[in-house]
Amino acid sequence: MKIKRLHFRNLPIAAKLYAGFLFVFVIMIALSWLTYSNFRKDKEKDTLEVIRRLNTQTVSKIDENMDGLTAMSKVPLIWEQGEHSALFSYVDESNSTGRFDIQMRSAFTGEANKYMTVNDNIESLALFNRRGIGLLYIDGKWSSVSIQDSAVREAFDAALQDYKQVVKMPTYPVANSTHPSKPYYVFGVARGIYKLETSETIGVVMVAGSVEDLLKLAEEMRSVEGNRVFLLDDHNRILADRDPSQIGQPAREEIRSKLDAHPGDPSNRITLDGTDYLFSYAVSERTGWKVVNLIPLKALYKNMNHMAMTTFLTTLSLLLLMIVFTVLFSRSIVKPVHKLIRLMKRVEDGEFNKEIILQQEDEIGQLARTFNQMSGRIEHLIHEVSREKISQKEMELQMLKMQINPHFLYNTLESIRMVAESRQAPDAADMAFSLGEILRYGINRTGDLVTVREEIYHLEQYMLLQKIRFEDVFSIELDIRPEIMELRMLKVVLQPLVENAILHGITNRSSGGLVEVRGYSDGDNLIFEVCDNGRGMPEAQSAALNRSFRHPEERAVSIGLHNVNKRIQLFYGEAYGLEIISTPEVGTNIFVCIPIKEEAGVLLPAHL
Repeated sequence: MKIKRLHFRNLPIAAKLYAGFLFVFVIMIALSWLTYSNFRKDKEKDTLEVIRRLNTQTVSKIDENMDGLTAMSKVPLIWEQGEHSALFSYVDESNSTGRFDIQMRSAFTGEANKYMTVNDNIESLALFNRRGIGLLYIDGKWSSVSIQDSAVREAFDAALQDYKQVVKMPTYPVANSTHPSKPYYVFGVARGIYKLETSETIGVVMVAGSVEDLLKLAEEMRSVEGNRVFLLDDHNRILADRDPSQIGQPAREEIRSKLDAHPGDPSNRITLDGTDYLFSYAVSERTGWKVVNLIPLKALYKNMNHMAMTTFLTTLSLLLLMIVFTVLFSRSIVKPVHKLIRLMKRVEDGEFNKEIILQQEDEIGQLARTFNQMSGRIEHLIHEVSREKISQKEMELQMLKMQINPHFLYNTLESIRMVAESRQAPDAADMAFSLGEILRYGINRTGDLVTVREEIYHLEQYMLLQKIRFEDVFSIELDIRPEIMELRMLKVVLQPLVENAILHGITNRSSGGLVEVRGYSDGDNLIFEVCDNGRGMPEAQSAALNRSFRHPEERAVSIGLHNVNKRIQLFYGEAYGLEIISTPEVGTNIFVCIPIKEEAGVLLPAHL
């Protein structure tokens, strides 16, 4: 069993409408999704670009802060009025006494307060002698401290060993006398205090800033809810974080892997505890510290997700409206079409008096009215055809009756010819024979088509009669190409044209008249020319005749030419027929153009 292929054009109209609206809906969904995806990518790209700039700015501010602390670490080394500063002297003296006395502590407080007012970023100032005994000034108060078991012992030793380097101190807690449970978290630098006179390092100065200041810088970078910003040192340990328990701890393995895997790409994605983040960081070229910024994607795309849901609900609502509209619209089209189809089937069964009534003025209504007119016209034509068939039968019967007269005429002409020959009157015998041939050609022969050869034979019989009649008044010449002799054409075309040339062009001459008949093919057309050297006709008369050939309503005087032209156009089409070119006192040329359509050498009419 052959399976019929399903084509869109063969689907019902309702199915086509549903498919069309579904296609439009799918396109809308696709465009919405592409727009959302592109907007999301642009949003992520722009956010990363902004955060990258903020990271860089934050690193610059931290570097400025560190530069300030580094500069303040030189305070004990400053000479005042050609002598060492008071802080330098206190440290040097404590190495001898092993302690800082009350006077020294009071003087230290005044000096520290003076220098700390110069830089607001300084949280604390500490001076240690070589033994690790020192004074700490913080929050407007001083206290005695020892480097033993301190978080900055490593920095102390490094600075004491090499006074030339500035040692960075990681974040470490400092006791808060006001709130012991809430220590200060500071970071800073340590520098050795070098005594040039003895070429030895006599102590260490430590200048620290507040981690809270770093966190404030980080807070300025927060862009969305859940945004986490923290600082790492050059060993990827946490320097500053809102969670104090994380300070001093190494960064998580996922973060360290990102830092190690993408040193040249400061933007990426990372997943921590099941949450996806945009990951961005910046590195200080001076300290090696890093600002790490984590932005939760869920918070970043919160508004976009809301927009996507709104778009989805809007699209769903539009889909429902489109479905309702499609159903109603398809019913307004399909229902009258189905009604029209049912009526067509009834008309197909012969019920031509049925009409479809639609109360609408659109194309469907016009189609219904046109169908009603068509069915009424078909019914009328059927009645006309029936009447014509009845008339045709009557005419056939009448023609059978009339055939008796032509047979009687043929027999009579044959008897006249035989009598003329028996009495030695050859001209009369020839005329009777030619007349008989002409009558048989025009009356008895069935069908409208003959070969060119048969049409020329009929013309020669007519020419014989006219030569006997007019004797030497004119002559007739034939120039018919041999290759067209077996083509078929409409019969009785050339004889009326030659007759017209004799009657209207030659009969007024006493001698020297000439009628030429030429026949040849020109492309897809068969051309005949009937030329005479008679009196011709004025240009206005020939133009009027030519117009009548193209427009029968403007019929000219010549009935014979008009009838020949009309027969040709009825048989071959209005593009063919006669054309006259005439010059007064020179002669007239009549051109006949009919189409050539060859099928086994047969000239057929154009409409067959």
